[in-house]
Amino acid sequence: MKVLLQSKHLQTHGAFDREYNAVARRVEPGLVGSGPRKAQFYRWLSGGVAGLPYPHHCRILEAMFPDYTAGQLFAESVGTQNYSTSKVCGGGPEIVTTYATRSELLRNLPPTELFPGVTRADIVGISLNLFCQQFPDPEIVELLRSGAQIRCLFLDPNSRHTADREREEGQPAGSLTALTRLNISALRRIVQQIAAEDFVGTLTIRTYDAPARFNIAIVDRTCVCQPYLPTSRGVESPAFVVDADSSGLYATFSGVFETLWASGAEPVDDRR
Repeated sequence: MKVLLQSKHLQTHGAFDREYNAVARRVEPGLVGSGPRKAQFYRWLSGGVAGLPYPHHCRILEAMFPDYTAGQLFAESVGTQNYSTSKVCGGGPEIVTTYATRSELLRNLPPTELFPGVTRADIVGISLNLFCQQFPDPEIVELLRSGAQIRCLFLDPNSRHTADREREEGQPAGSLTALTRLNISALRRIVQQIAAEDFVGTLTIRTYDAPARFNIAIVDRTCVCQPYLPTSRGVESPAFVVDADSSGLYATFSGVFETLWASGAEPVDDRR
């Protein structure tokens, strides 16, 4: 199924959901709006399901791909490039979808598909470009209007660890510092906006002072994680998408975030 969806450019959850509803309207209108949730959909693509989905999903999928049965759609594809892997960890299924680079991740799971509709997002990294630069400010505001609870944890731009990372990546001195300050300022403007209105959601910003090891975005029940590799920029590092139903990695990365968050502090106001 993953190969077929890629050939039709339907490999993101949003695109698939629109096609699912279009097919449902044609063959079984009562199923419009009953498509898989985001995490469930990416489990389908990763091969992380035991057996077949519910019968109503199978009926829509077979109408979507009339040349295939549901069993064939969920069979392993042979002779094609596949970035997904599954393994057993901690006594249960550990579902991991891997991408060679952030660019590969963004083609399959762009921020405009990852963040909309979330109720909770915890994000930690250096400059948080995945959220601050690639997800529009008006859509962040809409998330907060709908009640989303968002915590953003930046590497302290004044920390020696930021300067260390600039040297490690071969970046000009001050480049990551300036970018992080820019992104913090952008989120501060949103905080000021929601403070002046009656918002249900919250946006909290902190910084941490420790070596940058991971870029983590925990979005409801999905975790996207990248390691920071020596001499490689974040955009060049491999990325992993882990489902909350996994037994170990999701909890591990959630724990990393909570530990760093607990050690964090309000960002210093660098506006001069």
